[in-house]
Amino acid sequence: MGRTITPLGAGSAAVLRHRHGPVLGTAAFANSYVVLPLAKLYKPIWEYDGPTIAKDLSAHLVYGTVTAEAFRLLAGRRPRGPISSG
Repeated sequence: MGRTITPLGAGSAAVLRHRHGPVLGTAAFANSYVVLPLAKLYKPIWEYDGPTIAKDLSAHLVYGTVTAEAFRLLAGRRPRGPISSG
């Protein structure tokens, strides 16, 4: 079974690398144009013009890159061993 690279797979976050960011962003972009139109929250992708799609994709790529980098940085700062309650 493969490891996930999404925030939902936080247990696998140690393997999330900076280069996974564009993959995560593209997956989020593609998912939004499948799920949201089915839920009647978004128009189908073919109803948008090129500049709108480009702007939306670029925002998702930034999201993916920042998320991957944040998980990478936070994975290195996880406490080792049990957390004491005081």
